[in-house]
Amino acid sequence: MAGQQRVLVTQDRDFGELVYCRGGRCAGVIYLRLRTRSAPDLLRAFQIAWPRIQTQVVGHFITVSAAKVRIRVLPPCEGAG
Repeated sequence: MAGQQRVLVTQDRDFGELVYCRGGRCAGVIYLRLRTRSAPDLLRAFQIAWPRIQTQVVGHFITVSAAKVRIRVLPPCEGAG
């Protein structure tokens, strides 16, 4: 698993704190900030957002909500560079 870059797709809002405040590591995060817990609805929202975000996933924290998509740069990993 070392050296793999994985993008995390989640509905857990605590990943923002983990990534920005505690220096958690991952290649990118897609946070589905939606009220629904229905798998078909979540998948549909992801599929709608994907064409807009697919080239920006790595290195970014992306929030997908019913109203908009927000893309923020992830902080650099400790020891990077």
